[in-house]
Amino acid sequence: DILALLDEGHTGITSEAMIGLYTAGTHEYWRSRFSDGAIEHFQLGTDPVSGRPCYPLRDTGGELLGMVMRNLDRQPKYRYPTGIKVHHLLWNYTQDARKEVVLHEGAMDVIAAWEVGVESFGIFGSHLSVQQVEKLRRLSPRWVHLAFDNDEAGRRCTQQARALLEEDGFLVNELDWRSYPFHKDVADLSEQQRRNTLHRLLAV
Repeated sequence: DILALLDEGHTGITSEAMIGLYTAGTHEYWRSRFSDGAIEHFQLGTDPVSGRPCYPLRDTGGELLGMVMRNLDRQPKYRYPTGIKVHHLLWNYTQDARKEVVLHEGAMDVIAAWEVGVESFGIFGSHLSVQQVEKLRRLSPRWVHLAFDNDEAGRRCTQQARALLEEDGFLVNELDWRSYPFHKDVADLSEQQRRNTLHRLLAV
């Protein structure tokens, strides 16, 4: 029985065939936040043992590294597969060359942006690493747009990322939160607000 191999701490599955165990039932948490199209596209599911919301974590080549668990009742919010250095990765990364890239702190904002037609990457927190910059460099973008959270950590992340990216020769643009001072992040905005804000960010 394949479920016998799983326990609450096991998130390091690496077989695509096992994804179906997690996506067989969509957690109500995902349904309360995202469209059916986003749930299917990003394979948002439920851990069959713990019942927690989860989503796949992949490397830069698209290979499955395991499942990320979303803790709804405890900290930290996210539990990553053991041994994986997520700050060396970019969530939703593809190796296609592009003229511009949008960066968010986490996966939820990436999904929210996708729902309004904006492809973006997540940096897994509030610090851009040199390993992540190297992955961006492979895509040869001219612009990097920063859409980090509207809080103190997000503002520090914007400053840190801007300095690192500009030192590497990228042109950097950042999201203007003045129109939405009481919203914490992109996923917190309504669909129309997201559409207006992100498309304005890209209009440079």
